[in-house]
Amino acid sequence: MDSHNETSRLTLAEYIRSPITFYWSERGTIGTAVDMNYRTVPENLTRGSFTTVLRHSGKSYIQLVELRTADDTSDFVVAKVMLRPSDEQKLYSEMNLLREIRHNHVAAVIGSFTRPSGPRKSETGVLIYPLAVGNLDGLLQDISDHNQGNAGNWSPHRSTQKLLPYFACLCKTVQYLHKRERPVKHRDIKPENILVDRVDNIILADFDISKAYDGVDEAITYGSRDGTVMYSSRDVWSANIEDGPQATERGLEWDIVSLGFVFLEMATVILGKSLVEMRAVLWQYNVPFVISGKHA
Repeated sequence: MDSHNETSRLTLAEYIRSPITFYWSERGTIGTAVDMNYRTVPENLTRGSFTTVLRHSGKSYIQLVELRTADDTSDFVVAKVMLRPSDEQKLYSEMNLLREIRHNHVAAVIGSFTRPSGPRKSETGVLIYPLAVGNLDGLLQDISDHNQGNAGNWSPHRSTQKLLPYFACLCKTVQYLHKRERPVKHRDIKPENILVDRVDNIILADFDISKAYDGVDEAITYGSRDGTVMYSSRDVWSANIEDGPQATERGLEWDIVSLGFVFLEMATVILGKSLVEMRAVLWQYNVPFVISGKHA
């Protein structure tokens, strides 16, 4: 998510500690309460309630939404909308999963909606809190660019120190998901899916391919290649189902491997190196998938 000026009034921890009810802004005043039932947005929705598109990909887009609160002030949240009707089930799964989770570092789903998108067409979305100011991907790239541009006379980037507590925080967050009564496997942990809020807290987001299981053993799946190549084990992408069940086994450790690659990027820039340098070294050790992403 690109950086922007708007942000939610509360931190996620503040929202979880004292939840608030959100309302659609209808003609500039408090209107219908936001709920989880995919109701059609009000016809008299205030112009500007859905504003800037913050991120757009082949599968979804993220849009800024301004809602009202009980004290008749406004706050910003995020709308996530799937572009392909075939992917809407992932959106339903994400909402059903996250509505059960309230954690200071896991994005909170606060509602859902359906709205017209053309003649006899509609689109479905979920509303997520908080609206962060950016993500770890952008932060790492900023620090990496600084390191690369100041290699001859290096001093730490002003944001480098912010990264240090993120190691423990991310470990505890993933542990929380894995230790739940119904363990949750995220399946796509990467810097782009780790948000950074206005007070530099990090929040794990984008659970559309995540899943909760009845136990640790049930979390073992076979053959799936969901996720992002850059942050996955070589075995995940090189094995074929013909190689036998063990070759394509994916348990909760999938998330740990992905988190390890995130930590590698964090450690690289903390130590004054760039992500380009890191991937060049890995390429020498025949790890080509690591440089296949957008930072290569």
